[in-house]
This record gives sequence, structure tokens and C-alpha cells, in this order.
Amino acid sequence: MISFGLEEDQQIIQETVRKFAAEALRPKMRAFEKSGVPDALKKKFDETGLGLDDVALATAVLVHEELAYGDPGAAVALSAPYDGNRTLVALADDAQRARFAGKATAVCYSERKAPLDGFATVAKRVDGGWSLTGKKAFVVGGASAELHLVFAQLEGAEGWSGIGAFVVEKGNPGLRAGDQHALLGLEAVAAHEIVLESCKVADGNRLLWLYDMDLLAGSMGADEWQQFADLCIARAMCRIALDAFGSTHEALGTVFPADVTQRLGGATPVEISSAYLTAGRARLLMTDLRALETWRERATLVLEICFPPHDYVLAKYRARHRWQLPLLYFRRAVRACWKVVRP
Repeated sequence: MISFGLEEDQQIIQETVRKFAAEALRPKMRAFEKSGVPDALKKKFDETGLGLDDVALATAVLVHEELAYGDPGAAVALSAPYDGNRTLVALADDAQRARFAGKATAVCYSERKAPLDGFATVAKRVDGGWSLTGKKAFVVGGASAELHLVFAQLEGAEGWSGIGAFVVEKGNPGLRAGDQHALLGLEAVAAHEIVLESCKVADGNRLLWLYDMDLLAGSMGADEWQQFADLCIARAMCRIALDAFGSTHEALGTVFPADVTQRLGGATPVEISSAYLTAGRARLLMTDLRALETWRERATLVLEICFPPHDYVLAKYRARHRWQLPLLYFRRAVRACWKVVRP
């Protein structure tokens, strides 16, 4: 018989967190809204081990839910470093995990003026690493975190397949915290704008992404490639792998083994992702439009596609002056029309 109830250890965790929330959070909810969650309380939460950054996601969600009973804003503020650490662990290699272990991490993902498919924050290749420029919004714990996990658009690459993840350490002269965002009663969250101004990051702080696939492709042997193909077929991820191969080849010219590509392309299992990955741009746009509820939202989406933010356009075409924007938008429109009419 299948049971959807909590396991015994989850019940113990739930009761412990609920008690902490009732005693340490709920009575001080209004005070937290005015002055934020004090460092002493954050330290007490850390000492209890309730953050649980190495447990299953379902248990982590359970912890967050119980904290929210005490104060929704404080729940986000207390859990955010652990959420950041989980993200870091998922993307980092063993050496990076060891180097960054135990440090509070703020995830810098959202942007106020991000394009539809990617980021306005740009990562430019420089000697010995990368230079990050842009602004991130709604970064929880951004003013006090020891590490900032920044997602940015790789210069010259487009779309979600052309983004990278970088760890910026506290004290980097190119990183600073901006104003705290007003969140209508959730001031305890302490979400800030994070500004990156030619922020230099070493290669060792770049996490797994497109360029790493290029490096892996050059280092894997024949047996390792066959093991990779076996795993993709067993987990019905062949189309995802082929899509990643194509994006890496298009951006970097990476060559993948022909026998592996043919084997993945000839796999027979039905994959849920294949319908989305193989759809054309027009079909994907129609899918996104149908998912929106109002015509106003649909019109906004179309405008964002036709006229992305100025910073994104300048970065994409490597332009420096805003007087160039009309010409760049015209170039974008001509290119879009050509993609539609070409055979």
C-alpha cells in the first residue's frame, strides 16, 4: 500500500521546526518587518541544524513551510542561504564544493530588465577568467552573503543555452549591494539589488555550463562516451543531450563523437521533452501565448520579444552608445524577417 504520509524522521523535523517558529518567530513578527531578522537569531537557527541543506527537497520544503507559520518573511531570510548552498552544490565540481563549503550563498538570478530568453547581465572573457557587468534584483541575503552565485549571459552567446554560472566571493571590488527592495510586509526577507561593475572572477569560480561541456568533450574517452550514451538512453534524456550538443557546437564549434550522436538519435523511447525541444520558434511562441491568461499579458510578451531591454541589445551586438539602439533594433527586425521567409 502506498502511503503519502510523512516518514518518522520528517515528523520529528516538522515538530522541531514548528516549535522553533512558534517560540522564536511568531511573537516577533512585527519587529522583524521593521528591522529584519537579527544575526543572533540566524546564528541560533544555524546551530539547530534545521536548515538541512543536505536533505531531500521534500524535507527542505517541509522546513520552510513550518518556518512560514512563524513569519513568512523570516522563513525566506533564514532558508535562503541553504537554498543557495543547494544550488551551488548542484552546479559545482568536487574541488569547488570543498572550497566553498560552509559559506552562506545568495543566488543572483532575477533581473528587472531581463530579456525573454536569457539575462541582461553579461560575462565577458578576460585574461585568467571573466568580467561580469550588470544588475541583479531581489537577491535574498545579498547584502550579507559570503558568496554570490551569479547567472549571466556569456558574451556572444544567445538564449538559455548561452548562460553561465559564477561564484563571486565577498570583498570582490566589482560587487556591491544596492538598495533593499520594498516587499509590502515582507521586509524581513532583506532582498537587495546586487550591482556588478566589471567584476572579475577567476576561471576556478565558473560553474558547470556551456564551456564546461566543450572541455568535457575533449577529455572523455571512448568508453566514457558509451557510458554516457547508456545513461541517456536509460533515463530517456537523449533529446536533451542532443540539444546540448547542438548548442555547444553552434557556440563553440565543439565536435562530439559521431557514433554517440547517431546512437542517441536512433534511440526509440518516447521522451516528454522531445516535443518541446524539436518545436520551431513559432510553435514555442504560440505555446507560451496560450499559457497566458489575458490579452494584455500576451501583448506584453510579444513586445518583449520584439523590443528587448536596451542593455540586452547593446550587450548582444557589442555596442557602446545608446544612439546606436534604433539601428540595432532595425537590424534585429530584418534578421527576424529573414529567418521567417528563408527556406
